[in-house]
Amino acid sequence: MNVIEDIKLSLKLLKLIFYLLCYLHFQACAWFYYTVQDKTWFPLDELIKGERRFYEYSFGYTYCFSVYHSATILDGGEMVPATWQQALLISTLMIFSQFIHGHILGTISVIVQSLNRKSTKFQEQIEFATSTMRNLKLSNEVQKNIVEYITVRYAEMDA
Repeated sequence: MNVIEDIKLSLKLLKLIFYLLCYLHFQACAWFYYTVQDKTWFPLDELIKGERRFYEYSFGYTYCFSVYHSATILDGGEMVPATWQQALLISTLMIFSQFIHGHILGTISVIVQSLNRKSTKFQEQIEFATSTMRNLKLSNEVQKNIVEYITVRYAEMDA
């Protein structure tokens, strides 16, 4: 694998993170738009404190909390729905979010595995060379020189 492939995989990972942020933003805006209609849903911390002022705060505050709760939905956390319609919507969002979550984890796993493939292959080659040199009973100095040579050649091929 060369540097260009590493860059492609890194960009693919950044694209995945961008899509995740877009999804969280869309879900947060949709959830806020839905709950602002009847103002019966409140964040759990306000319910615990006995406060009901969520919809009175600034746009920035409500947006940040909406994104936080969107991430909570993605992770399958408790949203404390106030009506059966909210419970149905949250259940649907949670099920859909689990597919998104699985896709993200699977894609990240493939990207990390691809990025590590090069170092794993190099490590296997070094281990094979080292064990062969030990079996041939070469001196430590010769073994060291061969390992250095393999390392330098591998770095030159990758450049």
